Amino acid sequence: METAEYYINLFSQIPFILLVLSVFFITFTENIFPPAPSDVLAIVIAAIVGIQGGHLWLIILGATLGSTAGFYVMFFLGNKFEDKIIEANRLKFISRKALAKIDKLFQRFGFYLVVANRFMSGTRAIISFFAGTAKLPALKTTVLAGVSSFLWYGILCVVAGYFGKDWRIVYEYVVTYQKAIMIIMIIVAILAGIGFLVMKIVQKYKNRIIQK
Repeated sequence: METAEYYINLFSQIPFILLVLSVFFITFTENIFPPAPSDVLAIVIAAIVGIQGGHLWLIILGATLGSTAGFYVMFFLGNKFEDKIIEANRLKFISRKALAKIDKLFQRFGFYLVVANRFMSGTRAIISFFAGTAKLPALKTTVLAGVSSFLWYGILCVVAGYFGKDWRIVYEYVVTYQKAIMIIMIIVAILAGIGFLVMKIVQKYKNRIIQK
C-alpha cells in the first residue's frame, strides 16, 4: 500500500499525456520483465484521472496497446529464439518445465487461454512466450491478447476512475484476486501432477496384465 501511495504522489504531478505514455510503458515492460507493478500503476493512474479529470479511455487505450505490444515481443522471441533464450537462462521465469505446464493448459483450453492471459497473474509472460514457441498464428494470437488486455484494463481503469479518491478499495480487491489466482494455479498444478502419476501407474498396471 505504501508503494501505491508513493505512485499516487508521483503521478499526480505530471501532465496527462505523460500519464498515457507511462501506462503504455509500464504495461509493455511487465510482459518482458515480470513481475512489474503494472496493475497497481494502472489503478493509480486511472484514479488520478478520476480525481483530476481527463479522458479515461486514453488511459485504457495506452494500457491495452502497451500490454499487447509487450505480448507480441515475447511471442516473437519465443517464435524465433526459443532455444537460445532457454539455454542462456537470462529470463528466469521461462523454462522447459514452465512451458510444459502452459502447453497442458493450452491443450485443454485452446485459444481461450490467450484470451484469459491478462487475468492470470504470474503466467502472463510465459503464455506469450509459449504462444511463439508453439507457432500459433501471430495475428489471431495477438488480437486475442489485445482483447484480453482491453477487458482487464478496461475493468480495472473504469472502476478505479469511478472510485477516484477511494482507489484503495480497488487496490485491495486486485491484490486479493491476484493471490487467489496464484493459489488456484498452484492447486491446479499439484492436481495435474497427481493425475499424471496416477495415469502412469494405471498404465503400468494395465501393461503388466496384458503381458501376463
